[in-house]
Amino acid sequence: GYFIKNLNQSNVSTAYVNGMREYYNMENNQFQTMQSLWNAGYAIGQIPSNLILHRISARYYLGGLELLWALLTIVQATATTLPQMYAIRFILGFTEAGFFPGMEYLIGSWYSPAELNKRASLFACAGIAASMVSGPLQQAVLTGVAKNSKRYEAFQWLFIVDSIISFPVAF
Repeated sequence: GYFIKNLNQSNVSTAYVNGMREYYNMENNQFQTMQSLWNAGYAIGQIPSNLILHRISARYYLGGLELLWALLTIVQATATTLPQMYAIRFILGFTEAGFFPGMEYLIGSWYSPAELNKRASLFACAGIAASMVSGPLQQAVLTGVAKNSKRYEAFQWLFIVDSIISFPVAF
């Protein structure tokens, strides 16, 4: 889950330089506005998410968040206007806000003190691995399936691939 969240963050920047800017006629600071809306959703979602986490089992809550996140990422791939993309990015940030603290909570609750450092380190490495895999995966998507697609732009395929990876993680 943490891997795919970091992969998506890398893919947004790649999407911008691979057609998203032209598709939405983005000018000036509109990409930064989109990123800021994601950050705002993430910041606003922290408190309610952590409160909900104490009321719902972490496995159901985190799985539900992942499923919702995957669905929203598919919707993001189909956005036709910049305001739609802004709204989706805000909601994605809001839903993603619960994942990191929820996983840290789960790791801290599940593992013994002797195992905790190892498990937390593996969790952190997942984010770093996403950055490492991001470039080759994006290259494969942009030159492979996206190149032959008539229905979706190349940058939209990056979001579709993110969702495809995320659905099994949710379940």
